[in-house]
Amino acid sequence: YHITHIQNLPQITGTGGLVCDSRLATLASVPTTVAYEDIKDKRTRKQVPCGPQGVVADYVPFYLAPRSPMLYTISRGNIPGRDQQDIVHLVSSAEDMRDRGLGFVFTDGHPIMAITSFFDNLDDLDKVDWEVMDSRYWYDIDADPDRKRRRQAEFLVRDSCPWELIRFIAVINEESRKRALKCLDTLRDRPNIQLRRDWYYG
Repeated sequence: YHITHIQNLPQITGTGGLVCDSRLATLASVPTTVAYEDIKDKRTRKQVPCGPQGVVADYVPFYLAPRSPMLYTISRGNIPGRDQQDIVHLVSSAEDMRDRGLGFVFTDGHPIMAITSFFDNLDDLDKVDWEVMDSRYWYDIDADPDRKRRRQAEFLVRDSCPWELIRFIAVINEESRKRALKCLDTLRDRPNIQLRRDWYYG
């Protein structure tokens, strides 16, 4: 589940897919960001210890579940000028990326955290806390103060993810669906756009 601003859809399709932050920095057109800049900066320095290696910013990030903590931050107004209605989920699958021969790693928690582990074999997906991924509420509790970190585990695709690997797009409401359709109106093969209100907050 890759979240992005709806305004970025034309650029994403125009470049043939999602591009990592390291490559985005070389493009003339800067996309609309939905993340904290200080976190993005840390991703340029955090080393990936396995798989294609490099730094986290060399990878396109996907969450392993919708309704992410980052989206909650946006819903609370903590990212200036950003609103949930502007956010779309681009949905793909780990198996599709592996079968396409893309380089990838995934983590068991937020990738910039020191205690987070990285993996490069899908057989290790059991290292992800799927119980917290499936939980509607993921905040830390006294009995388990590490839930939020684990809920922010990512599947990371080296350099880029081709547009044709996006299975469908999820939006919050009909208005957002119409906006997404308009952004993609020049595409011959357009992914299905689904209303998934339960993937959003409030």
